[in-house]
Amino acid sequence: MKIYSQKDYNQRLGTCGVTIASDGCFLVCLSMLAEIDPPTSNDLLKNGGYARGCLIVQDKACEILGLVSKGRTTTDQYTLCIAETNYYKSSGYNQHFFIYNNGMIIDPLDKNPGWKDNKYKNNMVSYRLISKPNTMYKNFTSTVAKIIDFDFGDNLNENESKKMADKIKEKFEDNEDLIKINQKQVKDIENLKKEIKEKDQTIEILQESIEDFEKDGYIFKLFGLTIRVSK
Repeated sequence: MKIYSQKDYNQRLGTCGVTIASDGCFLVCLSMLAEIDPPTSNDLLKNGGYARGCLIVQDKACEILGLVSKGRTTTDQYTLCIAETNYYKSSGYNQHFFIYNNGMIIDPLDKNPGWKDNKYKNNMVSYRLISKPNTMYKNFTSTVAKIIDFDFGDNLNENESKKMADKIKEKFEDNEDLIKINQKQVKDIENLKKEIKEKDQTIEILQESIEDFEKDGYIFKLFGLTIRVSK
């Protein structure tokens, strides 16, 4: 994870009249998790990741930045996420976001941010369950997407997960139909092999009869009489 301080970026946040330095804590936290510098993340989110100019739409922003969003909770978290506090409410900032993991934080408000104790522990509001997908997860979704011929991108939301499950089910049902067809084809081939074998045996008998005739003539019975036909 790359660590950034929002104070280093005076660019305009989204299309609002504020800057990343003054109001970009959530953006910078997302940037840390995505390992994309804040100005670049800011530009990317202008294409659907912001509402009303500079309010981050969590699920959409995560999709754009290649992150996994699993919503929010008020239950304390013991894994990496983004946490929210109302610590600065009296100063006019109802929300402040920072990186959180099991009681330790990285605060984008710090000039030189790094892991430290959580000074906001008595003013916690929520935990945003956002993370970067691991390589195994990305490889899995990529492989499944190829198998079912449907591109979901790097990040699966809940609806896409359900759609993937339906697609996989359809694929297996199609495969079951193919298996039944193949089994019938195999059975037909086995029957054909059996017929060929029987015909080969008949041909072999005829060939032996021809050879006997060429040697000794042919003996057959007619009206109870044994008749020899000389060659």
